[in-house]
Amino acid sequence: MSQRKRKRKLRWGRILILFLILCGLIIGGVRLGIYGYDALFSYKGYYAENFRMRNQYMKYKDDRYTSVVGIDVSSHQGEIAWDQVAYDENISFVMVRCGFRGATDGNLYMDDYFSYNMSNASYQGLDTGVYFYSTAVSKQEAKEEAEFVLSLIQYYNVTFPVAFDMEIYEHEDGRVNALTKEQTTEIALAFCKEIEKEGYTPMIYGNLDWLENHLDMEQIPYPVWYAAYQKQPAILEGFQMWQYTNQGKISGISTIVDLNVFIKEKDSDQSE
Repeated sequence: MSQRKRKRKLRWGRILILFLILCGLIIGGVRLGIYGYDALFSYKGYYAENFRMRNQYMKYKDDRYTSVVGIDVSSHQGEIAWDQVAYDENISFVMVRCGFRGATDGNLYMDDYFSYNMSNASYQGLDTGVYFYSTAVSKQEAKEEAEFVLSLIQYYNVTFPVAFDMEIYEHEDGRVNALTKEQTTEIALAFCKEIEKEGYTPMIYGNLDWLENHLDMEQIPYPVWYAAYQKQPAILEGFQMWQYTNQGKISGISTIVDLNVFIKEKDSDQSE
């Protein structure tokens, strides 16, 4: 091969390499603009394009993660025909409200359908977790709530997390409305630590406003149950379960119901 041909071949090789690099940068830039920095580079983050809705069921899958779909229920759903729910092959788990503290009176209450829902959902082979609606205004009250929850769930096979649910009450006399971010963080931690001591997996429930403005999540080492009713999550990391709609329609349930997607590492237990 002549020197001229060798130089020409080398020049075209360099041009091809530069072209491929440029294409990679353009594609990366487009993905970055659409899905955000976290979608590409964050540790344990998710890719927005890997959330897929089929009918009403949200799924997530990539090289590392997979998912299952479930519902959360309380006395608001009334008496549920759990055999029909379990017949839906898309539904794998249920988060059952076990109880709540009164938003204004501060008393502790068991959900009227807790025992019925836990017994029948488990009997039908569904994984079960629970959640408690808290209006604790101190760490002591949070521990009291945790002890109450533990007394309720001790007789059941809880295979999914035990979630702490605190929200701003719509009326001005709500017990938690005046709490500071520091106080709500301390309360959430106090509840979760008591749950963890007994071998259960604690979880924090909240929408984006609650997670960002009412809790110091840097201090909370527990998985998050994120609530946002939209086609794709507004955040792409920091949560394990996503409550993506409150308009689900499931056979055996006479009301609309919340649907959730639980994301887990492939070949791992759901509690990890």
